[in-house]
Amino acid sequence: MSEIIHRHCQPIYTAMLGFLPGFVYLTGLDPLLHCPRKRNPEKRLPKGAVGIGGAKTGLYGLESPGGWHVLGRAPLNFFNIEVEKPLITNGDLVRFVPITKTEFDDLH
Repeated sequence: MSEIIHRHCQPIYTAMLGFLPGFVYLTGLDPLLHCPRKRNPEKRLPKGAVGIGGAKTGLYGLESPGGWHVLGRAPLNFFNIEVEKPLITNGDLVRFVPITKTEFDDLH
């Protein structure tokens, strides 16, 4: 496992809802991983992308453009209009766990 992924999985993050449906900002990123957002954002990041930018982690609930540095993808559905309560909401505590591609495929 890379040092970046290892460091990213250590903190317990606090969630704040973002600017798009299902986009979640997470505070608590290891200061050694703080980095500026990309100067030229990607035109399309996949649903479930996990990225870092500035002092935060971002979870993309929908496929959308984005300027965060993507570390990987989560196999969870962060935005479902048919569900009354979102999977993650303001103030929730979140911890990342690294998984293999096979585990991702099984959970996705």
